[in-house]
Amino acid sequence: MSKIYFLFFLLLLSLNARENPFFPIEGEKDITVTSNENMEKTPLKKVPINLPSQARVVQKVTLEYKNLDGSIESKSVSLDNKIDWHMPVYLSQNGVKEEIVIEENSTKEKVTQKTKNIQEDRSSQFAEIASTPFIRFLSSKNKIQVFTKHKLLRDFILVNPHRIVLDFESDADVKNYTIKGTKIIVQEIRIGNHKGYFRAVIELDGKYRYKKSEISGGYEFKLL
Repeated sequence: MSKIYFLFFLLLLSLNARENPFFPIEGEKDITVTSNENMEKTPLKKVPINLPSQARVVQKVTLEYKNLDGSIESKSVSLDNKIDWHMPVYLSQNGVKEEIVIEENSTKEKVTQKTKNIQEDRSSQFAEIASTPFIRFLSSKNKIQVFTKHKLLRDFILVNPHRIVLDFESDADVKNYTIKGTKIIVQEIRIGNHKGYFRAVIELDGKYRYKKSEISGGYEFKLL
C-alpha cells in the first residue's frame, strides 16, 4: 500500500501546473498586442509617383508600412528596369476578385499592345520641329536630327537648363532665330550669328547625356 502512495506522490510532482492560466505556457508565442490607433484609413487605389528628369533605371522599391500593433516596418523589392521619366510610376492595389482581374487583364493587354504598337509606329517617324533656310531640326522619341550643309565645328552640353550647343562653320550673316519646340524633349531652339560660325542651342526638357553620329546630310543626337 505504501508503494501505491509513493507512486501517486511522484505522479503529482511530475505535473507542470500553470500558475496563471491567462498567460501562455513556456514556448508558446503570445498574440501581438494591438494598437489603439484608428486603422480606418482611406483604401489605397492608385498613387502616381513622378521621378526627376535624371532618372533612368528603377533599382529598388521600398514600402514602409504600419503593423497592427502600431510598429513601423518596411519591405523592399529589388528591380533593374529602364523607365521613361516623362511618365509617372504608379502604386496601386487592385481589390477586384482574381477571376475578374484575369479577364480584365487579358482585355487590357490587347488594348495596351495595340496602343504600344501605334506609339512605336509614331516614334519611328521623325517630325520636323524647327526649320530655317540653312538648317532643319527633326525629332523622334529620344533622337534629334539636324540637317545642314554647314560643317559642325564643336558640340557640347550645358546645364541649368540642360541644352545642347552646336557650332557650325559659316562666314555668312545668319539671321537670329528663337523657335519653340515641342513639349517633350525639345523646349526651344535658339540660333545666333558669330564671327566665322553660327550657334544653335537646343534646350531640352530635362537632364540628358547624348551620343552623336553622322548621318546623310547632317547629324543625329541620341539622348540618353
